[in-house]
Amino acid sequence: EPLENILPPLYYPLEDVEEIAQLEATIKPYVEEALARFVTGDLDIENDWDAHLDELQKLGLDRYLELTQNAYDMSSFSK
Repeated sequence: EPLENILPPLYYPLEDVEEIAQLEATIKPYVEEALARFVTGDLDIENDWDAHLDELQKLGLDRYLELTQNAYDMSSFSK
């Protein structure tokens, strides 16, 4: 894969570190479990996808993406 397609490690401002850690601690396990449930058929992509997206929003996905985008924008990689 071309190097320009790989996201480098990001460094978050000190004031965001605790918040990003808390968000990751809830979002990542949920995504891993949901992925397994979609793959095994326990969740149906047609019937359960909207509920999955709603749950991600409740877990703070928008804020997580905002903090990640800010860290990327401050990095030398975005220039």
